[in-house]
Amino acid sequence: MRLFLIVTVFFLVSGCSTDSEENYDIYVYTNGISDQIEEDTFRDLVQQLPHTLEEDVRVTFHIPLDEKFFVDVSAELGDLLIMDEHMIEQIMEPEGLAPLDDILPESLDLEGTFYEQILPESGSKHVFAVPLDANMYLLKELGIEPDRPMAAAVPLYSVKTEDSILLLEQLLTY
Repeated sequence: MRLFLIVTVFFLVSGCSTDSEENYDIYVYTNGISDQIEEDTFRDLVQQLPHTLEEDVRVTFHIPLDEKFFVDVSAELGDLLIMDEHMIEQIMEPEGLAPLDDILPESLDLEGTFYEQILPESGSKHVFAVPLDANMYLLKELGIEPDRPMAAAVPLYSVKTEDSILLLEQLLTY
């Protein structure tokens, strides 16, 4: 009985562990994309871009539930987050997201919006998330017409933050 318990605990623990070091994870929390395409189609488009990712790209669609989103972010899952816009408003904390000022298309003015936040320690303003619309490369190539506002952000907990910023730039403008 004791051996059975030890083996069961081992399988539970090993099944709950993540292999995020070996994969590049894009977590999508919106029906605006998942209703129109499959995860494999999204992943294939990402893999065709001239990015520098050495890991396998995994795309995981989730229904846009705040609870699921918060659990995943608390567990530090996902290297690039794409979500319904109302969800990004809830986590807009400059301390947890990478600044994206350098990758914004010139036509995108986010000054004075909730996407622009002030870093408390320096007082400087930065954009920490990017709205996604039908004119962005990602959605155009996939043939997606979003039925709701969406946004993308790069969490600082990811060890692949710089790769995520470069990939997001390509998804916006390539």
